[in-house]
Amino acid sequence: MQKSTRLNYSQRYWDQGYKELCTPPSNEGWTAQKNVIHIWPRHSYMLIGFPNTDGSFTCSLHIPFEGPFSFDSIRSERELLGLSVSPFPASKKLSQ
Repeated sequence: MQKSTRLNYSQRYWDQGYKELCTPPSNEGWTAQKNVIHIWPRHSYMLIGFPNTDGSFTCSLHIPFEGPFSFDSIRSERELLGLSVSPFPASKKLSQ
């Protein structure tokens, strides 16, 4: 399409991405609320918990690609779990 005449084209890359994380079914804490979407916004990032029919949640962590709290700063599973607990205390189930 770029080679067509009368076509303006521009491309911008988004500075953020997301990773899906899963939580097991539970009747404690925020996971006890099975019929709601949980959203934890923080500055330039957020965590969203989507309920599944089996009682578990699929969580979508939206964070920048670069910077102190980013995909670049995650080198291990332990660091990922540490990042999910510190700014999102309600999401402690992700680390258990």
